[in-house]
Amino acid sequence: MYFLHVPGGMDGMFQEIGRPGVRGRVGPPLDPVDVVAMAEVAGKYGYTLG
Repeated sequence: MYFLHVPGGMDGMFQEIGRPGVRGRVGPPLDPVDVVAMAEVAGKYGYTLG
């Protein structure tokens, strides 16, 4: 999969709130805790949830 986020910098948000993946294993489903964490830092990266 390929994701492009413009302008750049949003990758830092994923590093801040994400968990490392395991090669060859599907990631866990989205958890409400993940959504809260994303909402808390989104503004720092110029991202809005809507």
